[in-house]
Amino acid sequence: MGTIRPQVRCVYDGCCEFDPQSHNHIHCTEHKCKRRAENAKKRLGKEVTIHDPETWELQDKRKYALADKVRARNEWILQNRSFAFFDIETTNLEASIGMILCACVKDMGGDTFTAVSSIPDGGYMDDHETVLQLRDWLESYDYVCT
Repeated sequence: MGTIRPQVRCVYDGCCEFDPQSHNHIHCTEHKCKRRAENAKKRLGKEVTIHDPETWELQDKRKYALADKVRARNEWILQNRSFAFFDIETTNLEASIGMILCACVKDMGGDTFTAVSSIPDGGYMDDHETVLQLRDWLESYDYVCT
């Protein structure tokens, strides 16, 4: 035998009184007030459209100030940092199988360095010196582009 619960008024908009099915039944099922309450929570407020030239002017000034700041930073980086572009030609360079045939490093606005793997008298290609030269060249730059 269940307990007798008194009728309660719908919490959402007080549209009716109903017999609650559980202790936390606060919205009426007849008018689907629970769904309406959840949708009201999710709904954003009324959209406010501002047609204010002063606000638009401030937004534009902020946008241009940020763009100027980024441009100034990029100019500083270009003037105070060193850049290099490099490319390597290899034979099947996978998991210690391939070899570096040659490597080329170009200084931005400067010289080009090229290293070529050699075949010593023993007849086997050796890229050890090429790899060491490439490492030394690349470590001397702040930014490297591939």
